[in-house]
Parts: sequence; structure tokens; C-alpha cells
Amino acid sequence: MRFLLRKIVSVRLFLTLLLVLPALFLFPQTGFAEISLLAPYATANRYPIVHVYGLPYPGNGSVLAPGRVEGRATLEIANTFSEEDDGGEFLDSESVFLDGEMYRLALAARLGLPHNLEVGCEIPLISQSGGFLDGFIEDFHKAFGFPNGNRDKYPQDKFSYRYTRNEHDLLDVTNDNAGLGDIRLTAAWQFFQGTEKAPVRAAFHASLKLPTGDSDKLLGSGSTDLALAVSAGWEFPVGSHRLAWYAQSGAMYMTKSDVLSEFQEQWVGFGSLGLGWQPLNWLSLKVQWDGHTEFYSGSDFTEVSHGSAQLMVGGSLRLGLNTALDIGLGEDLTVNTAPDVIFHFSLRHLF
Repeated sequence: MRFLLRKIVSVRLFLTLLLVLPALFLFPQTGFAEISLLAPYATANRYPIVHVYGLPYPGNGSVLAPGRVEGRATLEIANTFSEEDDGGEFLDSESVFLDGEMYRLALAARLGLPHNLEVGCEIPLISQSGGFLDGFIEDFHKAFGFPNGNRDKYPQDKFSYRYTRNEHDLLDVTNDNAGLGDIRLTAAWQFFQGTEKAPVRAAFHASLKLPTGDSDKLLGSGSTDLALAVSAGWEFPVGSHRLAWYAQSGAMYMTKSDVLSEFQEQWVGFGSLGLGWQPLNWLSLKVQWDGHTEFYSGSDFTEVSHGSAQLMVGGSLRLGLNTALDIGLGEDLTVNTAPDVIFHFSLRHLF
């Protein structure tokens, strides 16, 4: 019975997605714009003790035209396994065990305003459980000679997030859960347009993350986070193809959180870099690097006190003049600082 209930919770967001996404296609296709297939992936680090903060996505170098609205529904499946134990050999002993799968459905919209301004909002729904991907990931790693990180020493599809220090459990989340995450408000101002020959665009971005998620279940952090960043991008034709690059750099300030608060840093730096190639009107291929500094200090474990870098590869499909589906596969470049694998699906529609 418990297994059945866990699976019901695990697929709850899939069912929600199936109800929400078709609604985006009920709106008429407007003919005076075309959605870009070379936009950044709307993703960030989904590591269990990092995703609770307001780490922003790479922003566009341009903002929407006044009155235009982009709606987005993003489903991400992140599978994590990290474990380390110093064996209690030191005076300040610690151990960490992070084994679980997260399903994150984010519903977002952004609105173009006069004077090169833009505002937006994102509402995430999160489910965490043992999931079902452990066996697939272990077989995939074995097939390509990648390390499994002791995955095969533990039962598959179990859920446990624990961090112990001096025999005290500072983090102990072992029951499947689901609920509202931390809502984020966003704003942007495009301050540079470029020229026809060099169409580089740049914008300031700001985001405010509110503590609406349950921090006891790692659905949120309990902190209010403010992030500021500068984003730039250049999308240009090369023959019958289109190429693009985009980049972002910024910093985030966080009030005191409820998650490992005594080790939490208040400032985090972050950055992104992406490249895209669109060989066909309906298809693009993209690669994106995302990184950030450490969120916690005072630990000798990479899983807790270390910066992170991850890579997302994939592309976008055009489903209509103003509708696109982004598909990506993410891997942790800095091992044990990000999920082992992330499956990313994002449906965007320009109204």
C-alpha cells in the first residue's frame, strides 16, 4: 500500500501537467511574432539542499515587446545520489546521505511593458520521492563506463535526505512529500539594443523569491532571496542557419534560511553560458553551462560546502509559429554538487 501511495504522489505532477499544457494551445496563434528556438533553458541546480533557494535562470538579453506575454510550463525530473561519511574519526564528525528523485512543475508567465521593461512570476509545484529512475541510471552509467558512486550498494528507488554532524541530525527528510514550492517574482530592463550588423542585446534582471514552500520538507528554504544579474545575447543568421550565444552573471542575497542555517552563506555568485544552432526553422540544438559558488560553509564534504557546475544539452522544437518545446538532459560537471541527471521539458507559448 505504501508503495502504491508513493507512486501516486510521484505522478501527481505529471497528471497536473497533462491538464495544464493543452490549455496553452487553445489560444489563437498571432501572426506578427515568432518565438525563438534559441532561448536559454529555464533551469537551475535542483540539488536537494540547493534548489530551495532562489537561484535564477539565465535571462534573455532582450525583453518582450509591450503587451506581449510568454507563458511557460516546465517539468523537470532530477535524480540525486550522494553519500559520504568520515567514520566519526574526527572531533567534528559528519555524514551526508542524499538519495531521491524530484519532480518539479513550474508554471510561469512574463509580460512586456513600455520603456523596455518586463515583469513575471513563477509558481512551482514539487514532488519528492524514491522515484523510478535508479535502475535506468545505474545501467546507463555501466554501459558508458561512468562511475555509479556506490549507488549499487543501496536499494533502488528509496528516498532519504540526511545530514548528521556530531551525531545530531541537522537534516532528516525521509518521507515522500509534495506541495507548493517558493514563488518567484521577476523583472527585467533591456538597456542595450545593439545594431543591425551586431545585434547584441543586454538586460538587467532581478528576481525575488518568497518563502511559500515548506522548509521542513525541503520544498522551500524559509528565506527571502533577492538576485540581480546582467544577461547578454546575440542571435544572428549564418546563411540559411541561425546561431546564438548568451551569457549571464550575477549575485544573490539570502536572508537566514531554515535549511542548515548555521552553515548558510548569505551571498552566492552565479553565472551561465550557452550556445545554440538552428539548422532548420522547426529545430535548434543547444548546450548550456550553469554554475554558482557554495551555499554553505564549514564542511569538508563536497556535497555540502562546494560550488557547482552542471551542463544541459538538447534543443528546441517548434510546435507552431509562437509555440516551442525545449528538451534537455542535464549532468553534474562537479560531482556531488548537482543532481546526477536532470530531464528537462519546457513548453513555451507567446501570446
